[in-house]
Amino acid sequence: MTNERERQPRNLLLIACTIGGIMLLSCGGCAGWMYYMYKQSTIEVEDQLRSDRMVREQLGEVLAIEIDFAASGEADRGPNEWVYIIEGSSATGRAIIEKKITGSGYEQIGPGSTLIIGEDDQQQVFDLDY
Repeated sequence: MTNERERQPRNLLLIACTIGGIMLLSCGGCAGWMYYMYKQSTIEVEDQLRSDRMVREQLGEVLAIEIDFAASGEADRGPNEWVYIIEGSSATGRAIIEKKITGSGYEQIGPGSTLIIGEDDQQQVFDLDY
C-alpha cells in the first residue's frame, strides 16, 4: 500500500514535466516561425530600399538598414507602417514604409511610403514611387 502512494507523486511529476516540455517546445516553435517570417519580410523590403532610385539619389550607396521599433510602434502609425533607418554613403535618412502584401504573400513597399532626410527643423521629405 505504501508502494502505490510513493509511485503516485512520481507519476504526477512525470506527467507535469511531459506536458510542460511539450508546451515549451510548442511556444519555441511558434516563436521561431514568427521570427523567420519577420526576417523574410524585412529582407524583401530592405532589398527594395537598396535598389530604390530616390534612396540612392538622396543617400548614396546604402551601407546599413535597421528597423526603428520605437518609431514604428507609435500610436499614430497603422499596423502596416514601419520606420527604417537607412545609412547611406552621403547621408542618413528615415523611410516610413507602408507595407502591402502581394497575392503570393510577399511583402512589398506600398504607395504612401516616404523618405525623410534631416532633423526636425530642416527635414526634406520625398515620396517613394511604388
